[in-house]
Amino acid sequence: FYRLTVNFDESANQWTAQTQAAGIDSCAACQIYFDAAAGIYSHNLAPEVTPYKRLITLREICWQEVLGEPAVLAAGQNCSDFGQELVGWEVISEVTWHEASRPHNLKVIDRLYDWR
Repeated sequence: FYRLTVNFDESANQWTAQTQAAGIDSCAACQIYFDAAAGIYSHNLAPEVTPYKRLITLREICWQEVLGEPAVLAAGQNCSDFGQELVGWEVISEVTWHEASRPHNLKVIDRLYDWR
């Protein structure tokens, strides 16, 4: 499994990802900043700190031949550890923020498969 922060470099027209060791609560690199001149929110240091943090987590999805169904693995596990075929990735995008002294958390989860 992987924890990532991602940024888009408009001048180079490309995305970059940086691996993160910590969960969102203790991840300093997960902080989101706002550059008003460019109108861009990102993890790159910018003039304005926002109340938001974002972390993307990727987990392997393996095919379980015996059961005839996929399985999403736990953190630290790989399909190859179980002799199973990697068939996709579970992508979790998590955003946290505080508003009126109350914590908020939003998670979007999707599963991406290669259906060739």
